[in-house]
Amino acid sequence: MADLLKDYQINLEPLRGQLNYQQWTQDFQAVAQMKGFWEYFTGGQPSIIQPSDRTHEKKNHKGEVSGCFRCEADMKAWQEEKIKIQQAIGLLRYSVEPAIRCDIPISVAGPQEAWKLIEERYKPYGEHAQELAEAKMNSIHFDQCTDVSTYLNRVNQVWHELHTANATFNESEIASKILQDIPNELHNELGLLYRIGFSLTMHPNLKELTNRLLVAELKLKAQARPAGRK
Repeated sequence: MADLLKDYQINLEPLRGQLNYQQWTQDFQAVAQMKGFWEYFTGGQPSIIQPSDRTHEKKNHKGEVSGCFRCEADMKAWQEEKIKIQQAIGLLRYSVEPAIRCDIPISVAGPQEAWKLIEERYKPYGEHAQELAEAKMNSIHFDQCTDVSTYLNRVNQVWHELHTANATFNESEIASKILQDIPNELHNELGLLYRIGFSLTMHPNLKELTNRLLVAELKLKAQARPAGRK
């Protein structure tokens, strides 16, 4: 099953439970769309009925041969579709933790039913979804990330989950969190970039803040580079 992902060099983090369900859903959908399987999970792909093994005789020889060819083409299309359905279910099984695979029975009717089983069991709803997303946002700290880009990507990822859960986290609150998380040296460099006294009470435009934060990090790295090196 790994060869289904090898062509695109995709490292899909498996579904571990409710905690990473939202992000896993986005990642899995992207993979399934690239492989042409996603419509099997949504029900958008019409099913092909298995054709009959028998051919109906025609009055003349030409009609009989034509009918036989038509039956063979239908059978081939059905077999190809059956393989795709099996691959779609296999991709879903491969994309979840081994313990979760037990929730997808071997006798599952098809990809859409398999997807619903996972959704019903692991998708967080209502207040629980909001609480999970808010807890994940509060658990993100700058010192846990390798650089500004990694930190901002994690914040943006969880912010999307908050929107999905209908939680009220606006741009101002995200900007405030970022300002509280970043170290003093980045605060100082931001103050120089804004050319004003910079403080935690400010509520700058989020896009402008993130752009200048990236610039501030580059300036600090340049300052830390040994003299004479480029």
